[in-house]
Amino acid sequence: MKKLSREQEKIIYITGVAIIFLILFIIFVYSPQKRKLSDIKKKLSYAESEIAEINRITQGKPLEQAVSGLNLQLKNLTAQLPFRIEDVVKSLSDAARQFKVDVKNIAFSAEQKYSGKIPGYIVKELPISMKLSSEYKNLGEYLHKLRTDFPVFIRVKQLAIEGSGEGVPELSVSLQVSAYLSESQQ
Repeated sequence: MKKLSREQEKIIYITGVAIIFLILFIIFVYSPQKRKLSDIKKKLSYAESEIAEINRITQGKPLEQAVSGLNLQLKNLTAQLPFRIEDVVKSLSDAARQFKVDVKNIAFSAEQKYSGKIPGYIVKELPISMKLSSEYKNLGEYLHKLRTDFPVFIRVKQLAIEGSGEGVPELSVSLQVSAYLSESQQ
C-alpha cells in the first residue's frame, strides 16, 4: 500500500470537512427552512381559498354593499324562523288550503338542535310528516311555494306520491319536511 502524500491528506481532510459541513447544513438549516416554507405555502393556500370564498359571497360588489346585503338576507331569514310550532302548522295549512291540497294528517317528531352553527341564534330542527291528498297540478304549486317563497324556513326531505288508478286525478302524498324554529335570540 502506497503512503499518501501531504497534499493528498489535505485534500481528503478538506473533502471530509466539506461533507460534514454539507450534512450539518442540510440537518440544521435546509430541512427546517423547507418545513417552514411548506407551512407558509399551506397558510397561503388557505388564505387564497378564504379570499375566493369571500369574493364568491360578495359577488364582486364593494365590501360595504356586500355586508349590507348579507345583513338584509340574515334579517329576512331570521324572520322566517318562527318561535312556535303553531306558526309552522298554520303556515303549512294555509298554503295547502290556498292550493286546494287536502291535509289528512300532520305528525311531528321530536325537536332537535340544528347541527349547523349560527352565531347569536339557537335553531331547532322540527321534522314533520304530512299525509296529503291533491290533484297533480295543485300539488306541484304547493311544493313550489314550500321551496321558493314560504313564510317559514323549511326543507323538503322526502316525497312519495301514489296514484289511485287511471282516470282518477286524486293523488295520495306522503311528505316529510324539516321546519326550523328559533329558540331564542341572544
